[in-house]
Amino acid sequence: MNESTRRNFLKRTAIVTSLGAGPAVSGLAGKSTTHKFVDTLIEFKPSHIQGVGVFAARDLKKGEVIAEGIHEKDYKTLVPWAEFESYDPTLRQRILDFCIGTPAGFIPPDNFDFNALSIAWYFNHSCDPNLGFNDKGDFTAIVDISMGQELTYDYGCSDSNPAFLLNCSCGTSRCRHKVTGNDWRDPGFRASHIQYMLPRLRREPGKTPTA
Repeated sequence: MNESTRRNFLKRTAIVTSLGAGPAVSGLAGKSTTHKFVDTLIEFKPSHIQGVGVFAARDLKKGEVIAEGIHEKDYKTLVPWAEFESYDPTLRQRILDFCIGTPAGFIPPDNFDFNALSIAWYFNHSCDPNLGFNDKGDFTAIVDISMGQELTYDYGCSDSNPAFLLNCSCGTSRCRHKVTGNDWRDPGFRASHIQYMLPRLRREPGKTPTA
């Protein structure tokens, strides 16, 4: 995702809110308080992968739901690529930086408002990720994650836009160097990643809706 775009949005984020369910915690250790805060799971930090990333604010267990992801209902809001071509260059780049694409169009942010992006929109790609998608489409830890580790997922498990291409800079030993919107169709990739894909992409490629 584009570094300058990320930083512009990050400047507008005065408070980093946590995502995902967690136990309520009090504001003062050992003292009873009126207001209970949700357990903070994730936070922004500078990333060696690109610009800004999302990091574990505490140890996270394998199988723990980390953030809301992409649900089947989200595909009903697809914006067609034909409309994308009518947007100004800045908006088009923002869409390419943040939105998950399909052959028919892209999934826009809630209310078409990039000013209100949740922290989960800032997960960076890695070819050796620690997040995947569960059966609902939510981001889930696929390994135990230590506090301070960057949270990443494989964009090949979510994006099915045939035109999508990412020159990968994750730096892991499993780096594919190029990530595309057709990776999910590759038999080898499916064999090793299908359990981490968005539910829609887990279906056989020939049976996957064009949307």
